[in-house]
Amino acid sequence: MGLALVASPARADFLSWGVETVNDPFSGGQKVQASYSSSMRSGVFIICDTSASGMEVRVLAGWEYTADIEGMEPKGRFAVDGKIVGEAEGRTGAFGQNIAGASFTLDQPTARLLAAAMAKATSQIAVQDGISDRPQLLKPRGSTKAGQALSACLGKQGAAHEDAQEAGQVVTPPTVGDASENAKRYARFMALASAVEEKCKDYRMIPDAKRDNHLAPTEAQAAAALLGGEKTSAKAEVNGVSCAAGAALTARFTNLPYDAVWKAR
Repeated sequence: MGLALVASPARADFLSWGVETVNDPFSGGQKVQASYSSSMRSGVFIICDTSASGMEVRVLAGWEYTADIEGMEPKGRFAVDGKIVGEAEGRTGAFGQNIAGASFTLDQPTARLLAAAMAKATSQIAVQDGISDRPQLLKPRGSTKAGQALSACLGKQGAAHEDAQEAGQVVTPPTVGDASENAKRYARFMALASAVEEKCKDYRMIPDAKRDNHLAPTEAQAAAALLGGEKTSAKAEVNGVSCAAGAALTARFTNLPYDAVWKAR
C-alpha cells in the first residue's frame, strides 16, 4: 500500500519557488517549506525542521500512483545550474489525489549543499526522482529566497536541539522521516561500517559514531532487529569496491561528518 505523503500542489507557486515558515507546536521547532509547482499535479517540496536534522525532498511525478512502484527504493539526484550537488535514497508514495511521487531524506551535508546552490541558482534546478523517465527541470525564479530560508533553518537545527535539551523539553530525534526509516538508515550505516572494518584493516570506526542515542527507544530496537539482515548485502557491496569507496558509502546513511566516523589505525 502506497505511503500517503502529504503535500498540496495548490500551495506551491506555479513555475517559481515559494517559501513558507511556520512554528510547529508539536516538535517545538520551526518548519520551512520551499515549493515549486510545474503543473497542477507535479512539483517539488523541500521541508526543513529546526528541531530535526537535514531536509526532506518530496517530488510529485504527476502521473497516477500504481502498484508497480510499490516498495521501490528510488535514488533521487539533485543538480543546480548543470552541476550535481547531491543524491539520496528514497521511497515511493501517493500524494493527494493518488499522484505518484517519491520522498528523499537528505543528511545535513547534502542538505546544506543543495540549499546553498539554490540560493545562487541562475538557470535551472533539476530533480531526478528515480521513478520517472525524465527529471523535473525547474526555473530558478524565487530560489534565492527559498535557498536562503532553507539554509537558515539548517543552521538553527543543532542549536534548537541543544536549547530544547537544556530546557528539559521532549526532543525529536535528529533524523528525518518516520521511525522505521530512521531505524533502517542506522542499521544500514552500522552494517556498512562493520563490513569496512572487516575488509580494511587500516580503517577503524570511532566509538562515538556507533552510539544510537539519537534514536528513540523503539527505533533503536528496530535497528538492532534489522542489523543482521543488512550485514550480508553490506558485505557484498563493500567487497566490490575499494576501501576508500566503502568508507564513503557510510556517509549516505548518517548525519555525521566523515572524520567523526573513521580514524586511521
